[in-house]
Amino acid sequence: MRTAATIALACLLGGLLSLLVFNEGLTYDPAAWAVWAAELPHRTMGLGSGPSWKPFPVLVTAPFALVSWNFGGSAWLVIVRTCCLVTSVLLWRMASRTIDSENRPWSTEPAALTAGLVAATIPWLNPSWLQFALAGASEPVMLALLLCAVETHLAGYRKLTVAIGVAAGLIRPEVWLMLAIYGVWLLRKDGARVLPLLGVGVAVELGGWFGIPWLAGGDPMQSSHRARVYVDRVVDLDEFLHRVLTELPWPAWMLIALGIVATVRLRNSLLRVLTAAGLGWLVVEIVMTEAGFSGIGRYAVPGLIILCVTAGAGAGFVVSLLPNWRRAALAVAAVVVGLTFVAQWPALSYRVDKVEQIGRDGRAGLAAINRAGGATHLLKKCGPMGTNWVYTPVLSWRAHVSLGNIGHRDFAPAILLLRGTRSGKRQPVPPAETVKSELLATKYPWQVRMFEGKSSCATR
Repeated sequence: MRTAATIALACLLGGLLSLLVFNEGLTYDPAAWAVWAAELPHRTMGLGSGPSWKPFPVLVTAPFALVSWNFGGSAWLVIVRTCCLVTSVLLWRMASRTIDSENRPWSTEPAALTAGLVAATIPWLNPSWLQFALAGASEPVMLALLLCAVETHLAGYRKLTVAIGVAAGLIRPEVWLMLAIYGVWLLRKDGARVLPLLGVGVAVELGGWFGIPWLAGGDPMQSSHRARVYVDRVVDLDEFLHRVLTELPWPAWMLIALGIVATVRLRNSLLRVLTAAGLGWLVVEIVMTEAGFSGIGRYAVPGLIILCVTAGAGAGFVVSLLPNWRRAALAVAAVVVGLTFVAQWPALSYRVDKVEQIGRDGRAGLAAINRAGGATHLLKKCGPMGTNWVYTPVLSWRAHVSLGNIGHRDFAPAILLLRGTRSGKRQPVPPAETVKSELLATKYPWQVRMFEGKSSCATR
């Protein structure tokens, strides 16, 4: 227990220090959660705009948002980055367990060390995982919770396992399948006495996903409906699989394949469960894509991160077959991981630049709004403003206004926040029958323009 607390504190310190190195702020989804977290105590969340509703990030961020909107966002970033580090630690522990002859999580045997090193490192070779960490996505928190649930189960704390699993289920509904399977297993092991615990878990999930949006005056099915809004077209299976395959470099896929072989050969129950969970996640995402949800490659990342244990076991299994060369094989594995990281750097660097750009543009957009008189003044003058949809939650969070006040789509707003001068599908549409426009303020790359015409401010 003391070791676990020490590791947790070390990861928390790493999350805090990370803000000194990289703190560009939140991107689309996390910025929306931060806005909702600030509004939650007032029960007036603007759920009609932005991404899909996720209960966990909003509930966890809300206490910090009581201090300030910015503090809430920074606190969530610390939580996400801490969980990224926790996830790597737990991946190491589990991969080591699967290879060590005595099932030790911190084994010093070369094969177990190789398994732990590979499992803990592969997530950082995934560009989406790095972007999750930098921008504040929810997947690292969910994976840290799921892996913690595995640890508590192995330690014999089944009630705590259910509680942690329920928390993870408040981040992604795909977790419900895992919870259902574990609930059935508990019923078979412990009988009807676990029914109250499972019933509370079901109530928490239903209340979090459907009850809170309903109490806030929104659509109880907001999460599902918003997820379908952003589907431009149905993604076929081949394209989705291509997207998934590009999430990891080819050496990682080779190790996952070796890990599946090791899963069969080693007959380790933990490895079997985790391999099945990782592959099962990918199957669920395929089914959801076929059902009309967004076939985005990063949705498969949680399954791929779980399969990092499988990949680590594959590497450790190979090393275990070389009794006279185990230390040399460990060194080779470390070199291969390093070279793969170098090869992946362009893709990783692109994601870093992407988050940096959104952060710079968010700050510049807020400066442009303030130069034009401030968000409160502009909203009072002309109502909701329009802007590039990518920046709607980002600017709402930075300007401390509800979602829908920036990026409103029910009508063409009279004041637009234009990023650049080129028109495109992401740019807001000026009002119909515009007579003229007035430039209110600029801050590169933004312009704040007020349009006059049939639906100008004067006619509202």
